[in-house]
Amino acid sequence: MASIQPDGSVIHPGGSGPVIPRRTNAAGSNESDLGAGAPTGAPLGMGGGARLGGRPLAAPPHKDITLWQWYLKALAKRPLLVKSITTGVLMGVGNVAAQGVVIVKGKQRGIVMRKVIAFVMFGLLLSGPLGHAWLKFLNGRKNKLKGQTLILYKIALDRLVYGPAFNLLQMAFVYKASGQSWNKVGKSLAATWWPAQILNWKMWPFAQFINFNFIPPDLQLLYMNLVALIWTVALSSIMN
Repeated sequence: MASIQPDGSVIHPGGSGPVIPRRTNAAGSNESDLGAGAPTGAPLGMGGGARLGGRPLAAPPHKDITLWQWYLKALAKRPLLVKSITTGVLMGVGNVAAQGVVIVKGKQRGIVMRKVIAFVMFGLLLSGPLGHAWLKFLNGRKNKLKGQTLILYKIALDRLVYGPAFNLLQMAFVYKASGQSWNKVGKSLAATWWPAQILNWKMWPFAQFINFNFIPPDLQLLYMNLVALIWTVALSSIMN
């Protein structure tokens, strides 16, 4: 049994536990230096827990956050910047895959980093901002259409207006990044743009049907960039 010494301290039998000084509060009752919430004479770490000034010393909050949650948080805070960076990275990955197809065909030796960097910059400075602005226009435009009629209207605008213009811009960029002169770029586009556009109409309307029906607006450009990984490889089969 613990004994109380004349100086107010508490000694446990056998010396177990620390010696905890006691003090008398304003009401005349004794309390330990651990605070009013800790039982008198209790060893540190027992009873009411460690306290400072009568308040418990709680452990700092620790909350794990996944990479996806971090991405969504950043996307909500800086949508244009995050979408542009994401587009640049994925376009770079898509170009590496497309060059891999060309290498397998024996038309190229090794990955050309100049092309990869060019695609990253194209996605960062052009494709990302343009895609963000276009989807914002499509989703924010007020009209009387509802349901699937509205979805089909969006797909028609997307594939008949934005799609052809963007394909022309992207293909011209790819040819120029490959080292062609502007005269050669024009000839290459004349030979390949229409076949590429036909392939685009076979692939993208269904992809956009899923996009506009099931993907939240803030994630629609990310979805398009993921589909574009496949599209870029398919496009390379026409352009090379």
